[in-house]
Amino acid sequence: MHKVTVAEAAKLLGISADGVRMRVRRGTIDHEKDETGRLLVYVDEAELERNEAQDTSVDAYLTLLQEQIEQLRNDVMDWKEQLREEREANRENRRLLLAALERLPPALEAPEEASSEATEGRQSASERSSQGRTPEEEQSPQKRSWWREFLGLD
Repeated sequence: MHKVTVAEAAKLLGISADGVRMRVRRGTIDHEKDETGRLLVYVDEAELERNEAQDTSVDAYLTLLQEQIEQLRNDVMDWKEQLREEREANRENRRLLLAALERLPPALEAPEEASSEATEGRQSASERSSQGRTPEEEQSPQKRSWWREFLGLD
């Protein structure tokens, strides 16, 4: 047992001076007053060891937290790098798609065959029936699907 002042006891125990005084009031720590009236506290070796064990557990906990924070920072940096790479790849894909679309013939332009069919389509129904063919018969051999025309299959 060590006989120390309240301030020294607080420092050894890792608590405030008020905390030491509260322990004196509760009677959980041995104490006495010297001839000048100053409060002296008896600090047990076991209590000091217990306090040191708590300090090391707190230090270990803080170290663990710092390691976890560092790991999270590294993860965030990795994710930022991955996001940057994905955005760059997306930008390149958009550029390639635009270049491919510019090379395709415009889908809205009517081919020359279609314009001649349009002039033929202006004939009246009576003229068509007089020739002995129905409008469906006239258009069926010349009609191509738009997607075959777009892909150049026919």
